[in-house]
Amino acid sequence: MIRRISFYFMILIFSIQTSCIDEITIAIPDFERQLVIEGWYGNQIGQNYVRVYYSSPFISGIRAPQYTAAPVDQVYIEDGEGRQISFKRVQDHTYIPNDYFPVETGTGYRLVVRLTNGETYESGYEEMPPLVEVSEITASAYEALVSISTEGSSFTQLRTFASVKATITDPGAGELGYFFRTSGISEDYTFSMNDNCGCTCYSAFPNVFNKMNLLDNEPFIGRTFQQTIADIPLSSLGRYFVETNMRTISKDNLAYLEQVDLQQKNTGSIFDPAPFRIRGNISKADDPSGLVLGNFFVYQESRFDALLSRTDIRLASVDLQHYIEPLQEVTIVCTEVFPDASPVPPAPFRR
Repeated sequence: MIRRISFYFMILIFSIQTSCIDEITIAIPDFERQLVIEGWYGNQIGQNYVRVYYSSPFISGIRAPQYTAAPVDQVYIEDGEGRQISFKRVQDHTYIPNDYFPVETGTGYRLVVRLTNGETYESGYEEMPPLVEVSEITASAYEALVSISTEGSSFTQLRTFASVKATITDPGAGELGYFFRTSGISEDYTFSMNDNCGCTCYSAFPNVFNKMNLLDNEPFIGRTFQQTIADIPLSSLGRYFVETNMRTISKDNLAYLEQVDLQQKNTGSIFDPAPFRIRGNISKADDPSGLVLGNFFVYQESRFDALLSRTDIRLASVDLQHYIEPLQEVTIVCTEVFPDASPVPPAPFRR
């Protein structure tokens, strides 16, 4: 009898729990692909390109979607004097210039794309911004709490980092945007009982900033300022090579990239916001109100690099609690510990 009562009691509890769950159906509109045109033209010949393709459906967590190339008949850039540079296709949806003429600050450039069905898409004339140089790279230490994970537990620990900053003097030529892209190479030590050990590795980091590094010059037009371009750990004994490429772009182009950066900040969660359509400065020639995604950018880029001594940075901040990671032992080569690194010193470390 008691078993039968227990059985019915469990059935009752289960029915109460399941009755509290409501099924919700979310209406998802059908995907409609859109034409996307993205172009960059500036003073770096090898980095000028135009991409023409159709958008793909949004899938949370997918960072490299497969695009469909658009049927293109002609791609060219035209300056304010009517000079044109045609582009040739090198990949499914990527085009590069057949020729090049030096860019001129203040000159307007526009992009024109014609499809095989006769439809023409074009940007307005975008004014070439001035070339601005980075004059110096400096680094200073600071402390921050980091999360340390071990088998079965995790905890926080105080570590030190170097805030790497670029010094720039704004030309005072009106409102501009700055777009920084910074890469780095870390010198990492190991040790071995073998005399012929290749114990020093070099780990490359193509992007040492965890998001787009964008800056509006409005607060410091015509003044010298500093911008953070990297944060590197000081827990290693080796040196660190940092290289930054800084592009000057228009204020409108900066606003467009800020929207792109906002859209890219997702974690792969089902709670990520779905991407929104970002309309740029390109429109259909006979229908300016029609939706075309993408943007045409004109830019001037400068480059600056520095080889930083983490030891010197620590010595300049002896009041901080620096932690040095112990060297790991290897048999014959450092890639046993750093599999993605190289034991061959890159050029900056051979100077």
